[in-house]
Amino acid sequence: MRYTRQRCAQLSGAGQFDRSNGASLVSQYRRALMFVLLLGYIRPIEEVDALMREHVAWLNEHYDAGRFVVSGRRVPRTGGVIVAGR
Repeated sequence: MRYTRQRCAQLSGAGQFDRSNGASLVSQYRRALMFVLLLGYIRPIEEVDALMREHVAWLNEHYDAGRFVVSGRRVPRTGGVIVAGR
């Protein structure tokens, strides 16, 4: 389903679309944007595992900054998934 600015504003509690508060609706709409990143490994799994500690540290930096919502491995183990917000 594709959400419009009005629908995102309604879901976030801003109520009906009102031209007088258009700037705040745009701001709320931008906050509501989410990105799903589907990642695939291009190197052997042994090389991926060797870098996992550094990768988890990198993920934690983005979690701490509020950019990532959730992440995890794909099953079967061919890559990962990251859900990110603004």
